[in-house]
Amino acid sequence: MGNLDFTNHPGFSWYCILLLVSGVALLVLGPVPGLSRGSRIANLLFGLGFLGYGIYLVFMFHGGTYFLLFKAFIVPIVLIVNAVRELRYANLRRRGNNRLKGREKAMAGEVARRQAEIQTALAEAHARHNAAQAQVPTEVQ
Repeated sequence: MGNLDFTNHPGFSWYCILLLVSGVALLVLGPVPGLSRGSRIANLLFGLGFLGYGIYLVFMFHGGTYFLLFKAFIVPIVLIVNAVRELRYANLRRRGNNRLKGREKAMAGEVARRQAEIQTALAEAHARHNAAQAQVPTEVQ
């Protein structure tokens, strides 16, 4: 398969495999919902770069000098860890918002109940006041 020769050039072959795997992994992480726009763009760009360079080295490279990018080993790990952190944070934030919505509903019910009690108490006080006013004799001059 192209330039993959694990017997004569195992380092080069494994480097190509790691480039291809890193590129595919980052492309898979690219459209994941819950990640920020910047993370998705970075995942897609690095994924395309690693995958493209890996394909070039495997199928189109005919010997000579090639760049051994140590970033091909570090960047995918950093981006995957970042994606996991962002997804966890988004999940925690979503669960926290759901809890707040439940509390808001409970508080709204409590507020409505207290408002009803106050209105009832005011209506009773108004009725007592009107009854007391009716019992007071008025002076005729």
